[in-house]
Amino acid sequence: NMVRRVRLPEVDEDLVAELAEMVRGMEDYKTAG
Repeated sequence: NMVRRVRLPEVDEDLVAELAEMVRGMEDYKTAG
């Protein structure tokens, strides 16, 4: 997995959730394609 989870002092949870959804969508796309 090329995505590394890095802990930052300030984390926007909404942004993290959105990025997680994007990553999941990309993985689904690669699996389907």
